[in-house]
Amino acid sequence: DDIEPTSPPTVTLDDNSTFLYRVNRTLTVVFPEPAIAFSNTDLSLDNASFQTNMATSDGGITWTATIWPLDDKVDAINTISLGTDWTDQVGNPGVAVTSANYEIESLRPTGNFTISVAQGTSYTNTTSTDSALKPGDNATLTLVFSEKVKEFSNADLTVPNGTLTAMTSSDNITWTGNLTPSDDIADITNSIGLGTQYKDIAGNRGASAINSDNYVVDTKAPSVSSITPVNDTCIPITADLEGTDYDNIAVTFNFHMGPSYMTTSTSDTNCAGSMRVSSDNFSTCVQMSAEPTASNVNRIFTLNPSDNLSYDTTYSIAVTTAAKSILGNALSSQYDS
Repeated sequence: DDIEPTSPPTVTLDDNSTFLYRVNRTLTVVFPEPAIAFSNTDLSLDNASFQTNMATSDGGITWTATIWPLDDKVDAINTISLGTDWTDQVGNPGVAVTSANYEIESLRPTGNFTISVAQGTSYTNTTSTDSALKPGDNATLTLVFSEKVKEFSNADLTVPNGTLTAMTSSDNITWTGNLTPSDDIADITNSIGLGTQYKDIAGNRGASAINSDNYVVDTKAPSVSSITPVNDTCIPITADLEGTDYDNIAVTFNFHMGPSYMTTSTSDTNCAGSMRVSSDNFSTCVQMSAEPTASNVNRIFTLNPSDNLSYDTTYSIAVTTAAKSILGNALSSQYDS
């Protein structure tokens, strides 16, 4: 047999509908006579890749493999080309052939959040300025997709410490809803999440889960968690040899407080400010050397008396309702040690 094959092979896919992201298709090549020296390298795939090697179960006439499209491609014109490097059983070169056209739409949709608080409330921390929600606030949540989507609803979103009205859209690209904070919550770290179950019009699911920028929810009255020194503790009145000031007084809160609300008596012994120390039931107060010093991201505030505390004297600490959280929520009642 020294005659080259004259009948062209056929190159087909088991499904000619639009090729979506990582959807498998079966590629079949049928030769007019058994072919040898045939492999994946004899085929050129437009915007697609092999997931398995070409294999035959009938002696070399019918060969199959699994392919899928390259990621995130949109192309209406694609074919699979078979060259002439394949041979029949005695080495005669083959005939070139090209498949029918197939369309690829493997570009997955993505989204981007924005949160706009109607009241303009925000919180500036050490690295950024975040949207913030206090009692009575509401925000517009906007989610803009990279293309039109379907099968999207609030079920695709996770909304911590808030309630979101049904997301709506006039073009299936830009979606909006109204976000209100949950009651009795104090949480500085919140982010709305979007899953990947929604689809674009072609049927590709979301590219990856995404999250909104951080927002703060502060709808709960703060409270004092602890004080230093603790109640009913006897302490030295002067610094030790290592320089530790035992008469410094620290108050720890359960949430981040607004430093501007944390004040004390610095000019005299009149009881003033939101943090006070007294030995006579607050008829007078200990004069401090400066306003309270904040630490631990505004959760601990330290007082430093301008002079040594008196020997063998019992002191009390009071935090008034003038002390407020970062968004202005006051203590529900005065704290007295």
